[in-house]
Amino acid sequence: MKARLKGAQTGRNLLKKKSDALTLRFRQILKKIIETKMLMGEVMREAAFSLAEAKFTAG
Repeated sequence: MKARLKGAQTGRNLLKKKSDALTLRFRQILKKIIETKMLMGEVMREAAFSLAEAKFTAG
């Protein structure tokens, strides 16, 4: 019975570590996605301004 309990505790600890690692990785990926979205917003703004400028210059 003690061996079974010890095995269950070890298994739980391993799953907890794996869960923590996956959560950390998920947060890193989410942060990168948010940063990329912000960058894309800036790029799109610049592109829209450049297009308007080109249209104005072209007449």
